[in-house]
Amino acid sequence: MSSQKSIDPQREPVRPQRKRGKERVAAIVAAALELFAEREYSAVTMTEIAERSGTAIGSLYRFFPTKEHVADTILERFGDAIDEAFESCVVHAREQSVEQTATELVQRIVALGPYRAAGSALADAFDRTDEPTMAAIERIRSSMRNGIASVLHAIDPNLSDSNIEARSLAVLALLKGAGAIMQRHADRQSLLETELAHMLALYLAQPA
Repeated sequence: MSSQKSIDPQREPVRPQRKRGKERVAAIVAAALELFAEREYSAVTMTEIAERSGTAIGSLYRFFPTKEHVADTILERFGDAIDEAFESCVVHAREQSVEQTATELVQRIVALGPYRAAGSALADAFDRTDEPTMAAIERIRSSMRNGIASVLHAIDPNLSDSNIEARSLAVLALLKGAGAIMQRHADRQSLLETELAHMLALYLAQPA
């Protein structure tokens, strides 16, 4: 069921400055990612997040005054992780083979799996009128599309805009489908990554 956010603007989270605080926030986010991927957002409690991350409840509320703050941080970090992944792929695509680029792209997208699973749960949790959350989700989708397009352009700068758009959609569909399959067959992830990278390389190497 969709829900409205209840963030109190007067309860801003503390931004950690020291290494220990940053590590604690990272542990909290990692725990929340697991929990939101396992169950509906509404079913997860702050107490569970604290227990899963090994954090005192008081410290949790210090860094994240509400569960909505946790959700916002996850979406923000998801978008940042996508941007960082594609920026690296674009740089390397200019220097390495298509096969190597395809392998790196698959590995980096697979590494986003925890964010993707939690992101889907969060996208379903909030009311579509919740503009900040919808903006964050759209940023994630846009980053994926634009990132793939940038990699395609780095591989072949002569591709037309229409070819890049069509190929970006095809690659996006392939990566989404592969991600879902890998979640169901985690014991074969290495093999599936290799096969997917090979398939992707064959597609990317084809002339327009």
